[in-house]
Amino acid sequence: MRVITAKRAPPAQGGGGSAPAWVAGINTFPSWSQIANGTGSGNAGGAKLASVIQSPGCSNPNGGWGHANAVLDSYTGMTVDQTRKEAIIAAGGGHSDGANNGCYALSLGTDTPAWRCLVDSTPDANLGALNVDNNQGRFDDGRPRSMHASNICWAGGAGVTTPRVWFPMQSSITSDNGGHADNVLSFDRESLGAGTTPLAWTNANIGPWTFWGSSNQNTNTYGFGAGLFDSVNKQIIAVNCAGGSFGVWWQKIPVTGPSEGVSTAYNDTGIDVNLCWAQICPDLGIVVAGDSDFDRVCVLNIATNTWVAPSQSGTPYTPYTGSGNYIGVVYIPASRSLVLLDPKNAGSTYYKLAIPVSGSSYNPAGTWVWSSGTMSGYPTIAAGDYGNDVQAEWTSSKFNKIEDIGDGTSVLMLPTSINRPTYVSKVPSGGI
Repeated sequence: MRVITAKRAPPAQGGGGSAPAWVAGINTFPSWSQIANGTGSGNAGGAKLASVIQSPGCSNPNGGWGHANAVLDSYTGMTVDQTRKEAIIAAGGGHSDGANNGCYALSLGTDTPAWRCLVDSTPDANLGALNVDNNQGRFDDGRPRSMHASNICWAGGAGVTTPRVWFPMQSSITSDNGGHADNVLSFDRESLGAGTTPLAWTNANIGPWTFWGSSNQNTNTYGFGAGLFDSVNKQIIAVNCAGGSFGVWWQKIPVTGPSEGVSTAYNDTGIDVNLCWAQICPDLGIVVAGDSDFDRVCVLNIATNTWVAPSQSGTPYTPYTGSGNYIGVVYIPASRSLVLLDPKNAGSTYYKLAIPVSGSSYNPAGTWVWSSGTMSGYPTIAAGDYGNDVQAEWTSSKFNKIEDIGDGTSVLMLPTSINRPTYVSKVPSGGI
């Protein structure tokens, strides 16, 4: 097998800036610190998420189900706007867990990080019927239903026409018993500006949301998955398990001009991936997916659209049966490694997966090497503790990373509950 030598941008390097005040006081991985644990509102007092979550719109719509914590604890995803240094949760919850399609952000670029509401949610009175087929994934006001949103991702930076938050697969929408909708949609964070007052709900328009059409696939093939920003080719890559003998399904959405929002879908029936995590390594030209059925990794060559299951050594992460399997993973360019977290089932253990490289290029003939370590200062969650004021479902996008907080430092982050702090940790300069 040959070494992939396509020229790609090197890992981002910090330069000459300064970090906000809170960064100086946090620990370095594998030790964690807490931020955004105050009881203020807006940007006051380092507000935790519970301080700014709205009601109505997320309480007990129609059938009496739903809870405020669903915006975070129901397989809900999160993304990071790397330009604004802002974590974003938009229209989280979904399924039969919650109907809050409001949007929330954690301002990490300020000296005192705080959660705040960006956009008001659809009021209970405007939700409409909550059966699966009603309004094709929209509430009666035209705005998207809340989603599990495990595939949320941000696309921005040089070469991107309009920075946006993307939902390349609208997964597990709010209904009486769950369901999916075949929609590609985006959230225009930039249109909201820097104001700290939420954009008030109105029935006159759908605010910063855009529906880009459908992916023209069987909706049962992509209920969950990962939305990944390819910063080299300026495209969104969404990947998911199609289930059974359907193989692995993925699509690519360009974000560079008039074709924005038009997707090209693929399905490789030659390799079956029961997805439990996925991450992109843009500088290496690959997407990596974890397979919970076979305890293996599968790799997509972005340029050739081909999947392989490479050789690996060490003891791989084994997902806990029944956890939903969607665990957290980040890519660390400095050490060419992936770091995986599943505190619900693995306690304080983290897993590292070293990527085989030759020079600065990915080596497809090499062996992927697993290792593990122990974290400190981080909450451990008992298996089955779902819904008890803790974040029990660890989706890939919720465990995320600020590439450069201002002085070249990368920061890992993960919110664990609306009523608890957000956990942060510095990435060592040499990687993990």
